[in-house]
Order: sequence, then structure tokens, then C-alpha cells
Amino acid sequence: MSLPNPINVTYVSPQSGDTFPFIYIVKDTDNIINIDTTHGAVHVILRNIRNSGMLQYQPLLSINDGGNNASVNNITIYPSEGDIINDSDFYILNDNGANSIIQLSNINQWVVSSSQSGGAPPIPFGGTNYIYVYANGTDTENATELQNAYNLAKTMSPSATNRITIVCGLGYYNFGISVFTLDTQYIDVVPLDGNRSIIFNATESKPVTANGTIKINANNVFVKGINVGGKPFQVSGNNLNSIVVENCKGGNYSFNDSELSGYEMSGTFINCEGGSYSFGGSISLMTNPIVSGRFIDCISGEKSFGGGDGLGTASGFFKNCQSIGDSSFGYIASGNFSNCTSSNYSFAYSGTASGVFNNCEANVLSFGANGSVLGTFNNCIGGADSWVSLNMTAKIWFSRHSGGNSAPSPSLGGNIVAFITANNNFIAQNP
Repeated sequence: MSLPNPINVTYVSPQSGDTFPFIYIVKDTDNIINIDTTHGAVHVILRNIRNSGMLQYQPLLSINDGGNNASVNNITIYPSEGDIINDSDFYILNDNGANSIIQLSNINQWVVSSSQSGGAPPIPFGGTNYIYVYANGTDTENATELQNAYNLAKTMSPSATNRITIVCGLGYYNFGISVFTLDTQYIDVVPLDGNRSIIFNATESKPVTANGTIKINANNVFVKGINVGGKPFQVSGNNLNSIVVENCKGGNYSFNDSELSGYEMSGTFINCEGGSYSFGGSISLMTNPIVSGRFIDCISGEKSFGGGDGLGTASGFFKNCQSIGDSSFGYIASGNFSNCTSSNYSFAYSGTASGVFNNCEANVLSFGANGSVLGTFNNCIGGADSWVSLNMTAKIWFSRHSGGNSAPSPSLGGNIVAFITANNNFIAQNP
């Protein structure tokens, strides 16, 4: 999934040594022009309507006071020769933080809709399938603008063949005691720059179901670049198998539904970061999640990825994931794990390790220790007493202990090839 086309942002920032008024001529690739008039006034020259061929595709153009200084040094917008703008020869932005939307009216006239009060523009900037959130107000104004954009997107008939994308400007969004809830399918929320630059900065007041954060409870949505800080990034609802969350960050209890017992955490999570009890971490014996989604390049605190205080199942696909703490990756670890790491009591401690494990690493009492070891392990590292089990039919290939000097003993049907103990004893059983 990608940003809608076109979204081109131009920054015009003349310096003190330039000639003023500084003249900027609009290019055919410009969509959003943010202008800093700190050092002097700026004149903007629009393209000629008829000669440019714009009548064929009716472009939208936004010109804004990006330096919050237009009351001192104005931004004056001029049409090309033969054109007019709002029935005049020019239009002036002279309020700090002013935004404007400029549209074609006919073959020789531009129409400007402007805030001229420093607030959000009077009409959203966007196209058939996207809405742009400026985020150049206060943090609470930005949150209101984002919520309004989402409400508008819901009226645009989103569907599998008509996805609506909300493109958010870089900045802070303060939802106060409210939660930004994604409750409608096929509406995506992404940042302009692809980074974690949509920052929800409300003060956290509740440990699990916090205010001022985001909650996803609709399927078929794509969310990217949202950072809620130490608050939980909530994914609420059972089996949202078609959501995609990329490059997002939250605190404890993130990418989780701590209020629902026995829920299924599916969907796809890429390059996301959470605290403890994240990615389907079980917070009590009453919550036994099934973590069946795809998790790639994700990082958590302890008791995550289906691990924790309950009997969670990690049955999904996990690649390059890291838990910085104990008791992660399931009481039942039946999924596919590649290049994943954790600390103690991980990968099905006292439970059942029946999945496929490639290049994974954990510390003491991991990989089905004190439970059942039934899976396939290739080039894995476990701490002392890992793989120790009375029910072991696993296939263990080229793995080793980082602590403890005895190798696991497989039951009938198990197989160990090239196991190395912590004191570098090479053991090959049932080769």
C-alpha cells in the first residue's frame, strides 16, 4: 500500500540574502506549497490555465503560511496574464498560519478558499481517494482536523475497490481523553513522510485502556507511522485478519486486546514496537489469546507475542522479532519462527513447542522446557535447561546450549544432529 498520487509538498524558504519580494513560480508538480516569510514577503505566480492544459484534469493546489509569519510579511498570489483570481488580479494571505485551497472555476479564473484565521482550511485538500491533514495548528487542533478528515472519509463510500487514504502532515495530535477509533473498513491512515511522524501526545491516565491513543476495531485497514508514546496502541476485536500496521509504536499492552478473553490477534504487523504485554501478550489466566498473524521486524517488552501470564498460543509467522524480557512467544508455540530472540522462559516454557524454529535464541528454560518439545529447531540457542522435557519428539539440528552442559534427550521419533553444550561438548544423537 502506498500514498495516493499525487501528493507533492514544496517548501519555499527564502533567506535573508535573497531579493524581496521573493518570487516563486508554481510548477506543474506542486500540490502543497508551504511558504516561510520570516525574511520577507513572497509573491507566488500561478500557471496559465489555458496554456498549461489544467482544464483537462482540474488540479487542486494548496498554498500555506508554513512560517506562521504572513501577518508581517504577506504571501501574495498572482494569476498568470489573462487569468484572474477571485475576480481580482491578486489574492493576499496575511494571517499567521493561513491556509488556502485554490481551484479552477473556468477557463481563466481561479477561486481561493482560505482560512485567514490561522485555523484549518475551510474545505479539505484531497482528491477522489485521499484527504490531506495539514497538522499545522496546535496539537488539539490537529487532532480535531484528523478526526474530521476521518469522519469525511466515511462519507466517501469506502470499499474494497474504493479505498480512502488519509495522509497526515508531520506533527503532534492531542486527543485528550478521547480515542481516535478506526471503525470503518477500507480507510487507511498514513504519514506524509513514511516515518513515525504522527505523534499522539496526550497525557496517559489509564494503564491498559488509555485515553488519547488509537484503537483499530475494523478489518481491512492500513495504518502507518503512528507513535502513541507510552500509551497502548489498541487493536480491539477478534480476528482482524486483513489489517496491516506498519512502523507504529506504543507502550505496554500495545497491538493487543487486553479486554477480550480468548481473542485472536491476526493481521500483519511490520516494524512495530510495543512495551510489555504487546502483540497478543496474555495479561492473566483469563486471557488466552491466539496470535495467528504475521509479525516482521517487531520489538516488544516482556510477556509478548502470545506469551505472558495466561495460556496463549503463538501460531503465526514471526520473523526478526525481539522480546526484550521474559516469557514471550507463547505457552503453545506452534507457528513459524525465524531469527527471533527472547530472554528466559520463552518459546513455550512449560507448554508445547511444536512449531518450526530457525536461528532463534532464548535464555534459560526455553523451547518447551518442562513441557513438550515436538517441533523442528535449526541453528537455535537456548539457555540452561532449555529443551529439557519428558515428552520430546523434536528434530533439533545444529543447535546449542548457552548454559548447562547436557544435551536434550529425544523420545522415540526425535532426532538430534550436532548439538553443542555450554562447555563445547559436541553431541550427535540419532544422527
